Amino acid sequence: MLNDKLVRWLSRQVPTSGINSDIGMPVTLATDIGLTRTENQDRVALMRVNTSSSKGQTFFVAAVADGMGGMQDGAMCATKTLAAFFNSLVRNRQKSPSERLKIAAEDANTAVYEYCKGKGGATLSAILVTADQGVWTVNVGDSRIYASMADTAKEKVTRLTVDDSLEEVAGGQDRGLLQFIGIGFGLLAHVKIVPVDAERILITSDGVHFIRHETLCDTFFQTLEHRQAAARLTALAKWNGAPDNASLVVLSISELINSISEREDSGIELWDPFGALHIMWVKQEQFDAIDFTEPAHPRLADVNKLNSPAHRRMIFRDGENGRIIPGNRPAEQIPFEQLSTYPPKDNLVAVDESAGNKKEASSRRTKNPKKEKSPRTSKRPNLKNRGAQLSIEVDTDSDQTENLNNKGGEKDESSK
Repeated sequence: MLNDKLVRWLSRQVPTSGINSDIGMPVTLATDIGLTRTENQDRVALMRVNTSSSKGQTFFVAAVADGMGGMQDGAMCATKTLAAFFNSLVRNRQKSPSERLKIAAEDANTAVYEYCKGKGGATLSAILVTADQGVWTVNVGDSRIYASMADTAKEKVTRLTVDDSLEEVAGGQDRGLLQFIGIGFGLLAHVKIVPVDAERILITSDGVHFIRHETLCDTFFQTLEHRQAAARLTALAKWNGAPDNASLVVLSISELINSISEREDSGIELWDPFGALHIMWVKQEQFDAIDFTEPAHPRLADVNKLNSPAHRRMIFRDGENGRIIPGNRPAEQIPFEQLSTYPPKDNLVAVDESAGNKKEASSRRTKNPKKEKSPRTSKRPNLKNRGAQLSIEVDTDSDQTENLNNKGGEKDESSK
């Protein structure tokens, strides 16, 4: 159920490029379609799971999935990758972080493989942040995770992942992927713990990798403001031709850990470069107390059961012959027992739309009813449509003839 909701949300109509730092936490999410592609097949998202200690601990997970454009339906493969990955992390939140990430990557692989039967896939790079169980990464494919280290470290920026390509695994020249989410049986996700001296994290899709490694690391290390760092790296990717979609996540580990204890409500919160989704968990006792019955609606009478006194005047519409009968009280509910099958003999307004025009006939009470009889232009209600619902309305002025438009429901009070 959660998986389906995530798929719908991640595949909604959004712009081709966006950046989101209005999250209330030290995280920025960004994506850009680039200058060559006609579709943005990257998916980037952040999820926060708030839960009670008895059912696992609160955690954050940020992930980037890059749909493989040369294969079948890369955008949906990336969507299903993140949806299945996040859903699995929620379901297995009581397990250890490393076990959770391995299971989640396998579940994502299964979901994408079932969708496209090995003819499509996506990369996956994600980081899991917990309060007291460390910070962990998982990687499949050629998306990457970088860490900005403390000043005492030898390297300012360290790459925490290795691409699943012949070029990096075996030293060859082929950049083709050895494995990806959706490959099917035999997936081996790379799960590692983040060094304790890591301060900030950068997750990128391969569209960012066209920036020279030194330039990318210097820009990330020198730009401390997260949104500005994301904007600069996206701009650098465009300056280098932007032949592919470029997506990234920038976050601060220590500040993110500190924000875990700030909220006590239970639920799931998600963000992407274009918006947010909040899903609340309801305790069982609260769920049982919710009234799921439909709200009380006016009881609509069937035309063959109307049997009130004739002096009670009302309005109802018969959907088949379009007849309208006026009433004498403001809008209120008329009890079923007070409705009548027959219209009153006075103040009758009949509307005939069968020939494309409307005919109105009205009569009023006179001092000498014997000399002037009211013309009767309506017939008995057509009882063939016994299930027809009637719209009940009431009017306050008994001496006023109303012209009602049966189609638009508008009243013309010009005639008196």
